[in-house]
Amino acid sequence: LLLALLLSALVTKWLTGVIGRRAQTIADAVDAVTAGDLSARVAVPDGPPADSFDSMGQAFNVMLTRLQGLLDELRAITDGLAHDLRSPLARLKARTDRLGLGTSVDAGDLAAISQEADSLIAMLDNSLEITRAEAGIGRDSFNMLDVAALVTDLAEMYEPLAEDKGVALVAETSGPLPVLAHRQLLGRALSNLIDNALRYGGSGDAITLAAKRRGGMVQLVVADRGPGIPTAQRGEALRRFGRLDAARQAGERAQGAGLGLSLAAAVARLHGGRLHLADNRPGLKVTIEFPVQPAANGGNQA
Repeated sequence: LLLALLLSALVTKWLTGVIGRRAQTIADAVDAVTAGDLSARVAVPDGPPADSFDSMGQAFNVMLTRLQGLLDELRAITDGLAHDLRSPLARLKARTDRLGLGTSVDAGDLAAISQEADSLIAMLDNSLEITRAEAGIGRDSFNMLDVAALVTDLAEMYEPLAEDKGVALVAETSGPLPVLAHRQLLGRALSNLIDNALRYGGSGDAITLAAKRRGGMVQLVVADRGPGIPTAQRGEALRRFGRLDAARQAGERAQGAGLGLSLAAAVARLHGGRLHLADNRPGLKVTIEFPVQPAANGGNQA
């Protein structure tokens, strides 16, 4: 009995030490991250987990990697927002200072101030919509929607603007295409893509809008005949406030904010899908693809 008690005490002490050391590695990684070292990770072996502590460590590492990515994105968003707000705010201040000097005011000055204010409001609205979509807000507002009719309506709405730019706007649909979706967000995403195509797609050519179904997926396409985006730079173009240098300069003149593609990608993810960028040979082809019946929280049947 004494020998058994002694062995039990030794085994218990050994197990307590092993469990304590394994748990301490996780606690040390969490403490390091709390202290500001976002690169800290739990030491786990490669391959499948050997025990519950390995599974827990791998889960913590995934969580920490995601946290680091979100914070890096937040820094990039803050830098981009500060950069993109600086120019319109400086122009707005210069014009209001001019008015404050008592100089003559013409309709052009007031229109320019109104335009600058509108661009700032649009930038903040788009940023808010992206955040809401990435947080999954809006799934409870899904309804049955004919996306073919949505594409046709948008083509008719943008046709006068396209004509002014010397661009033919073509809608390609093949009958009704009912899906479970958020009408306002999809319309906002497609409108941003059409705006981008009109802004950067060149003039004297065509922009194609299409709605089609492939298996259990629906594809909404906006294709232009402009310079397109090189494959190596498409990741940057999809990042919030991420714009190419040439596009940034042109965007500042046209009151762009580098949020159109980012918003469209967020809306695609909200619908359980994704956004593709491809060559239109020449030009850019943007496709929003998502399931006809999203697996996420359903929606209200209209």
